[in-house]
Amino acid sequence: MNIRRMAAAGTVVGLVACGGLSQLDMGLVAHATSGAAFTTFDVTQGGCLDGGNGIDCNNYAAKGDVYTSGGPASGGLADGSYYFAVVAPGSQHGGFVDGASGNLSSSHDAYTDRTFTVSSHVLSYSGPHVMGTDPQGDPVVQLAPYDDTPNAGGVYILALCPTSAQSAADTHLCKFDAFRVPAPGSPPPPQQGVDLLVSKTAVPAFTRTWSWNIHKSVDRTRVEQVGGSAVFNYTVSVDQNAAVDSAWKVTVLLWVTQSKAGTGKVCAYM
Repeated sequence: MNIRRMAAAGTVVGLVACGGLSQLDMGLVAHATSGAAFTTFDVTQGGCLDGGNGIDCNNYAAKGDVYTSGGPASGGLADGSYYFAVVAPGSQHGGFVDGASGNLSSSHDAYTDRTFTVSSHVLSYSGPHVMGTDPQGDPVVQLAPYDDTPNAGGVYILALCPTSAQSAADTHLCKFDAFRVPAPGSPPPPQQGVDLLVSKTAVPAFTRTWSWNIHKSVDRTRVEQVGGSAVFNYTVSVDQNAAVDSAWKVTVLLWVTQSKAGTGKVCAYM
């Protein structure tokens, strides 16, 4: 009897343990962020350099042109509360936490000012960031303000995290999306699928130096007389030596032009 009771108790404990693991696993799945992170733009403001559909934009004219949304119905965020942060490339592991190294947003406001909710892939937000509308007519929220990226190529990373993600250990709960904003003065990225036209101009330059010999002579050097005037005749001769060239250089201007399909606009890169 005792053996049977122990076996029964052991069986019950085993079921509880298995049930506990199953519940833990289900809990992780329930709290993990499904879907993907997306950057987009406001249809009135514009600024997307990739196209006009507002779903898959990765290159923007300015930092203030970048927005985020709940994403499309296929692949968007699941219902829940989230916050966004802009981080430097390579800082995804924990960089989304306010004050963490690589967080480009937290010097401007707290994550609570960047918190929004998603319901049926539609974003709702009531914080201080600017709201807009994407080309599909859905609400979007502006990522700015955020610091300039240390990346020389102008690359930034958008982090979208559930509000429960508060440490580097929660990195797996977040979704990330890269976008690019060229530094002032740098050209926009070339449009794919359009032929490039290349032209060049080479302008040579150098320094040419001449040396000259100047000689002066006079027909007499001494006059002894009282009163009157005396005339001295001077002869000046100038000899030019051969020219010497130095400091050679060639300035090359290389232009790449590209017609933007369907717009008649031409982008130039030098």
